[in-house]
Amino acid sequence: MRSETLLFLSLLPAWFRLCPAFVFFHSSTPLSSRSLLRSAPVESSESSESEPEVFGAQFFGGAAEKESLFDAESDGLESAVLAQSAAREKAAAARAEAAAAGAEEDADGYRAYNRFLDLSNFPTARCADLGRRLQAAVDAATKKEKKEEASAASIYDTSMRWSSPFLETETGAFPLEALRNANVWFRDSVRVAVVAVAGDVGREDVSWSRVEWRARWSLSAVWPNPWAAHVVLHGTSALNLNDDGLVASQTDRPEDPRPLRLALGDQVFPKFWDLYHLLMTPAAQSLPLLPPKVPPPLLTSYQVRELPPHLSLRASLDDTGENPRSRRSAQALPPHAFAAIVRTTGPRPEPYETTAPLEVRIQKKKNGEGSTIDWSLPVPPSLAASSTLPLGDLPLEEGDRAENDPNDEDSTVCEEEGRTLKYIVAPRRRVATVNFGGSPQDEEVAMVRRKLYENVMKDKTYQPKLDQEGRPQFFFWQNNAKACWTELGLGMVVYDWRPKFVRGQEIGMELELEPQDL
Repeated sequence: MRSETLLFLSLLPAWFRLCPAFVFFHSSTPLSSRSLLRSAPVESSESSESEPEVFGAQFFGGAAEKESLFDAESDGLESAVLAQSAAREKAAAARAEAAAAGAEEDADGYRAYNRFLDLSNFPTARCADLGRRLQAAVDAATKKEKKEEASAASIYDTSMRWSSPFLETETGAFPLEALRNANVWFRDSVRVAVVAVAGDVGREDVSWSRVEWRARWSLSAVWPNPWAAHVVLHGTSALNLNDDGLVASQTDRPEDPRPLRLALGDQVFPKFWDLYHLLMTPAAQSLPLLPPKVPPPLLTSYQVRELPPHLSLRASLDDTGENPRSRRSAQALPPHAFAAIVRTTGPRPEPYETTAPLEVRIQKKKNGEGSTIDWSLPVPPSLAASSTLPLGDLPLEEGDRAENDPNDEDSTVCEEEGRTLKYIVAPRRRVATVNFGGSPQDEEVAMVRRKLYENVMKDKTYQPKLDQEGRPQFFFWQNNAKACWTELGLGMVVYDWRPKFVRGQEIGMELELEPQDL
């Protein structure tokens, strides 16, 4: 009996690969268009003979009925696919020039976010300059851009000192060389994003060497095991520069205080749901959940974790009208958050990365007319390393600002009638969570929130973090959702089916951090 059970469990991923009705794919493309997307060629030069079959067409009368079932012209997918192909070439050219000269608009005519112009992450021109040079150096080391490698290496002084937990020894080490060696072992999957630089006093007459610089980074890699586990590390580097602006010393500090092997072990070993859907989507880059510096009391009904600072995409939508709960608007990401189309099958399936979890917040509007729903998704380091990031699929209109202007505080936000989209570096957080089986707008959520708040206050170990109105801040983690990213941005979100009794989601509440941890 035991061997039969093991055989059944081993066949579950393949079974659900053949039964996609149990998994909900959500993107900005309508469902009928997404079905056709699996068979539509990207390049118009392909012959019709090489066009792949529509998945499942034989169950609806065979390939003879393909044209009647899937009409590219009526679904509007033909133009979308052609636009995607043209946008890919133009966006690649735009990103190559973005670091040197911030373009006023993205090459494909869509809104874009130039992260080196974001004053909250790069507050001065020298911070942005140092961030660009650091990013170019790590890109040359990890992406094998040989023509830029010599110039990029000039960010470091030849006699620099490096202290890092990633090394067995501190003598004779060089960061770029270590990255290249690691990239060989990780099969060219190492990516590093420099997400923020701070420390400059804002005065050009102050020498580089008299400033204590700090760079914040995110690192990801695909572990070479059968399930291709994705590992993510976040941290900071303290930098000392010489008078020429070259790094003379560097000290790395990961956000996870545990030993490196223990921090990576939690991500390398597969989770049940990763194995369950192994053949459906790649394993997700899960946001690291760090142990709190102040441990919770024993036998508590909730978990306490800390989240490291990271780059995230945040979308919001006003949910107004009568009985908004019945519309279930918070259950799926809104269409304006998507910027790309993902082709998952065919002769050349498009590679993509997945991140989790999808965080949902529902807050009542100050005027009492409905609520505002906020979604937050961690951005993978491979995309966060780009100089410009897409802001949704809304074309530019006359008078719109394509990229963020350092003189305009609101220009980093794409905003149109009750919906916004922006990238931010989320600060370090401490949260208390409980497991839940359901959706963000279920009626039982309010009762679980109240009980969580009462238990935290009863234990007196932590203090809830209050908003401007003096209310606790709650959120919902959709652990069954995987955000799928391409080089052009967010392409789709995959929601896998989970029975309620497994309580796979989480309801959480923000907790106060100690002042030294902020």
